Amino acid sequence: MYSDPLREAIAEAEQLVAAAPHIETEADLLEGLQYLAGCIAGCMHLAFDYERDHPFLQSGTGPFTKMGLDNPDTLYFGTRLQANRDYVVSGRRGTTTDLSFQLLGGESPTITCRPARPRSTTVSSTSPRTAASNGGCGPALPGN
Repeated sequence: MYSDPLREAIAEAEQLVAAAPHIETEADLLEGLQYLAGCIAGCMHLAFDYERDHPFLQSGTGPFTKMGLDNPDTLYFGTRLQANRDYVVSGRRGTTTDLSFQLLGGESPTITCRPARPRSTTVSSTSPRTAASNGGCGPALPGN
């Protein structure tokens, strides 16, 4: 079956959780398995619930999903983009202390951001600059 590798990976992850040295009680085990289930649900949403022609930012963390560790000070959103396309990210300036864009892997080594309108930013994979913290733009650097 096509799902065999996924099923086997989940079974292996369950064994890792059950064998973790800090699992001392049934409650610990259930919490670990719940965390694993949330990670799986988050990954499934990110893998299948997207539209590359009209991407939207989605959170990997919610009431029934979990990606990474808890961070009450930060909201993380992600999406998949197409190489050689421009995207407009809109919102209200001044509603966040820090706004960062990060490109992980993918088909294009650089992105740029530039103010497109008073309340939006254009993100492009075709310009030789990279997005920098706080919504600004900076030169592309190797490894960024």
